[in-house]
Amino acid sequence: MTDPFFATAPNNWNAGANTQNTENDNKKTNQESIQALLEQQRQIQEKYKELKNLQSTENLTVEQSQDLQDQIQRLLDLYTQNKETLALLTTTIEWDKEIHVNKEVTVKKESNMKKLSFKWIAIWCTTLLILLIWLFALLFFRVIKNPNSFNWLINATTAIQLTQVFSIIFFGLLFLISLWILILNVYRVITIKNRNKIKEILWSIFWFILLIVTLVIGSAVFSKLRGITPDTFINQNQLVSAYAVLAEKWDNIKTVRIWSDNSLALIAPINIVYQINLPLLQRQMINRYGDITIKKLELNCWNWKGLIDISNSLQWQCFYTTKWQKNVSLNISYVKNQTNERAAINTNIYSTNIISDISVSTNQWWVSSPYNDIIVWKNPIKVKYDASNIFKDLNLQTYDINWDADADWVIDKTNYVAYTHVYTKAGVYHVNIRFPKVNDYIYTFPIRIEQSDVPVAEISYSMITATQYNIMATFPWEDPDIASYSFSIIDKSNNSTIDVKETKNPNITYTFPWDGVYEIQLNFVTQEGKQWNAESDDIEIGGSKYQVLYDIYTKTPTTPNFAEVNDKNKVIIRELPTVLRLNITNIIPASATTSITVLKDWTPVVWKNNIFDITIEDTKDYVLTINVSDPNHEEMTYTKVINVSVKRDDIVPKLIITPNTVGTSPFTVNFDASTTSVNDPNDEIIYFSRDFWDWQTEINTSQSIIKHTYNYDYTNENWEYHPKVTLKTKNWREVSEEATILVKKQIDSVKINLDSHPAQLAMVGDKVDMSISVNWTPSKILRDFGNWKTLECKNRECTSTSRIYDNAGSYEIKVTVSYDNRTDIEWTITLVVR
Repeated sequence: MTDPFFATAPNNWNAGANTQNTENDNKKTNQESIQALLEQQRQIQEKYKELKNLQSTENLTVEQSQDLQDQIQRLLDLYTQNKETLALLTTTIEWDKEIHVNKEVTVKKESNMKKLSFKWIAIWCTTLLILLIWLFALLFFRVIKNPNSFNWLINATTAIQLTQVFSIIFFGLLFLISLWILILNVYRVITIKNRNKIKEILWSIFWFILLIVTLVIGSAVFSKLRGITPDTFINQNQLVSAYAVLAEKWDNIKTVRIWSDNSLALIAPINIVYQINLPLLQRQMINRYGDITIKKLELNCWNWKGLIDISNSLQWQCFYTTKWQKNVSLNISYVKNQTNERAAINTNIYSTNIISDISVSTNQWWVSSPYNDIIVWKNPIKVKYDASNIFKDLNLQTYDINWDADADWVIDKTNYVAYTHVYTKAGVYHVNIRFPKVNDYIYTFPIRIEQSDVPVAEISYSMITATQYNIMATFPWEDPDIASYSFSIIDKSNNSTIDVKETKNPNITYTFPWDGVYEIQLNFVTQEGKQWNAESDDIEIGGSKYQVLYDIYTKTPTTPNFAEVNDKNKVIIRELPTVLRLNITNIIPASATTSITVLKDWTPVVWKNNIFDITIEDTKDYVLTINVSDPNHEEMTYTKVINVSVKRDDIVPKLIITPNTVGTSPFTVNFDASTTSVNDPNDEIIYFSRDFWDWQTEINTSQSIIKHTYNYDYTNENWEYHPKVTLKTKNWREVSEEATILVKKQIDSVKINLDSHPAQLAMVGDKVDMSISVNWTPSKILRDFGNWKTLECKNRECTSTSRIYDNAGSYEIKVTVSYDNRTDIEWTITLVVR
């Protein structure tokens, strides 16, 4: 059985087998050959189905079945041969790995637009991510270089850390990506066999170079970032940099640039290092004064130590012990190289603002600070530190403070506003204080204990019972021969001596009479006749665990506003009637059941919001008692006795200064002494004498109110005056009252006005009217019109003038104004002539 298809099949098969020859002979394109082969493949599939159907019939003979099987095999061979031919002609058609002749095989035409692949999305996203990371690194690097512009957003220290993090991420990602793609390209170079490898080799070289560049540049960047501090770029454009000297546990002392961290509050006592930017100073001086040579630099810290010569070191520490706000100034001595003329100027270079202070005091000697530390006399010495001002000035709600008075990095006291420490060994101690609610810095200042020329004693004590103690005097540094000992028992509530024990032995046993806080003072004499003393730490007797903080204020008819009293243990009243206000600011610890009672001579005082107002009307002494208790904690009690003494003076002078005690030169104030009190009914004021402290006086006038004008003393750079009023009565009594007046410099200014051409643009031949504005009478004016022509005059003679410019160009017009005993000032403006 022969099908008509096989009659023509040999021609078709030959055509399929000789497709390449036919293509060459007929000069067909590859596309036409592909289409012809696909059409033949379709016909083969249809014929294959037809033969399969015939093969499935049941009435076929053996010969017929064998013939059908041979035809099917010939179709399969032809199909396979055509498939191989198609594979040679094109690479865009996807074929199944297994041959299924019964499956429809079609060729899809290649699209003109590539499909969006995951690979390209990943590449572009990774690239954008790396660029974004580098952008953040550059942004934070700019913050480091311009900290003052961005301190409202981020501080320099955080910017440095973020710059380091983003730089590490950037170079890390770039390194990993370069290494991975390099490995892939090397692998392709090794595995590709049948085509050109130039592209893979070039890409391998490119990614290898990028990998090396990443390592080199990344290492350099990391090295630079490790060396960056908040001061690296800050100092470039500033004439002076100020650093606070603080403590750090591991290297003891460190400096922190002021304003680099907004949490850094300046608290005295404190050492501040000022560093001068000499190259910037020289550029400014040369630009202003021409060819000069700087000979001497002196820094005026305004801390009562005079001028500091910093010509050699260009930096110096200034030690401040109290709350302070003042401009640090620089005295510059220079020589004009052309004329050898010597000159000097004074300029403000920095504004120091110390917002609060810790008071340092002793019972033995006045503390002083002639250098960069505090001297508190000879050992042994008991020093009291009081930080109560800190919590008021910084408006802190809780009294959190850590004390380390001997720099051994062991906290001596916690959450006590005032702390007393006994120093027995001579030396310099760095007192370390931290305010956890303010910042993480440790404030430090040096205390110098001088060496004593007599034996140094220490007082130690140990408890026998609740009120009985064993008290012993020891000499840790030597073994002297002591002739006698005198132990004084001091009640700290009123600083009174309640008992004295004389003995030849270095130890006593003492029973304290009542609960409270006590101090032991020892006086001893050696066999050589040398006498010295020592003090103990405070001894707390009884169950009192409270810490009570309070302030005392007074108000009198002549001082209608409440004024704070300095001595909180003993109040002296000079005028009657006086309203005494006791304000209890805090009790530590406190609970809802804590009760407060204040007694005036054992009579309870009415209070509101922990404020007790007591009116003192009689000339006698009073006792105020503060009692704190808690019914749920009976073991905790507190008693504080405050002595109030009325000592009326015959004359109570009052000097009221209005409108203020601080002003700008010229500063006019009113002195009012009319509210002075005379407590003697048989006496009265007849004369007022005044010393205004500016070489002007008024002697024996009857005017109680007078006006006076102060001017800043430019010759002596004097800005502080202490006027005094002296009152005389008919009974020949005299009393004086002194005040302080601060006069600030008037800010000198000059400005050039182009009245006829305010836009600073003129035409050739125009008449240009110009004037200058000054806020002080000058001694000389020098004008430079920028066209090699100048004009010089005295006082205000040439404040207005005019010029005609005959040539086009840009002219720099300059004016220099000179004053008597004041610094010259300049102004420059540019005029464009077309």
